[in-house]
Amino acid sequence: MSKLPSVVLIFALALVALVPWTAAAQKEDKGDKVRITTVDGVDLHAKFYACTSGKIKNPPTILMLHPLGVGESSAKKNWVALAEKLQEKASVLTFDFRGHGLSTDIAPETFWKIKFNQMPQHVKDVNKAILGNKASLEFKELQKAYYPAIINDIAACKAYLDRKNDGGSCNTSSFILVGAETGATLGAIWLNSEWHRHRLIQHPVTLLMLPDTKAEGQDVIACVWLSIRSQLGDRGVSIGNTLSIPLKDRAVPMVFIYGEDDDSAKGVANGALKFLTGKQKSKFPFTAAVPVAKTKLAGVGLLERSTGVEKAIADYLFGGDKADGVVDAKGREWQEREFRKTQYVWRLPGTPATATGVPAKMLNDTNFLFNDYVKYIRSQ
Repeated sequence: MSKLPSVVLIFALALVALVPWTAAAQKEDKGDKVRITTVDGVDLHAKFYACTSGKIKNPPTILMLHPLGVGESSAKKNWVALAEKLQEKASVLTFDFRGHGLSTDIAPETFWKIKFNQMPQHVKDVNKAILGNKASLEFKELQKAYYPAIINDIAACKAYLDRKNDGGSCNTSSFILVGAETGATLGAIWLNSEWHRHRLIQHPVTLLMLPDTKAEGQDVIACVWLSIRSQLGDRGVSIGNTLSIPLKDRAVPMVFIYGEDDDSAKGVANGALKFLTGKQKSKFPFTAAVPVAKTKLAGVGLLERSTGVEKAIADYLFGGDKADGVVDAKGREWQEREFRKTQYVWRLPGTPATATGVPAKMLNDTNFLFNDYVKYIRSQ
């Protein structure tokens, strides 16, 4: 029988033996550079780390989401080191959000045609940018009200990985999110939207194209949130409410990691899991809020060698000597997505049963349609 200790114990065990696992990141660049174009023409700089283990059948796919902010990117040493460690048992994609790192190039003829991108409350000096056919975008140019639209970058990366899945290069039926601070917040909102996204399938009798009863969110088998934040730009975000469907209703495994002295992240993590009381806990063996003792480190900073968090994340996902991990318990077999040939719709709560929903992807498109994602944010 599989051994499933509490998430807290998994992390405690990982903190005991740090040296063998937390060697410094190698200088050799292990990731393959790729370019991913978003639906609104942003050129995302990304790296794909193919799983290095030939012994694992259908290894999962992990998408890593760095924090938002000037100077933030996917190139931070600890972030790269985590990707390279997870690569031993999974395929991993890291990328720079729009306006960050190397993801500053845009196709002006595409980007400035999107109404959301044209609004001065979303992009600074937007009229000048449009008239000048501006072909670059810096994070400092984005207004706080714009931030939810950055989730289109996550959608573009998922579309890329689904296409790669169909080529047999990864497995998005076992999909994992690792997010830090506001990157985790964006990931939580995106995950909520995935539980409202359905593929259109043909009814065997009427031959009409109708939404599948299964939501696409079912393919996310775990989330690791490092110091997740309850503020995204000018919006307050209730993490517990935003994640209500996957976290509480569907029991998607999630671990909320935070510095013990980071009161903000501590409050968000414990607030999101306030429903876990008494006998409820046994139904969520892989879900917990886990403090890292005696530190104010946050987000990517929690991956410092001295904390042992890097090893703990790997043990949580893949198991160690004393327990199975999330992937053993929740992993799914590889399935062809048929991404290009599939249409998707978003169906919000209250959508009439006779309604198809709002188009999310058209037939033969390689990307999802633009969405502001505001409707998937839940406040208090």
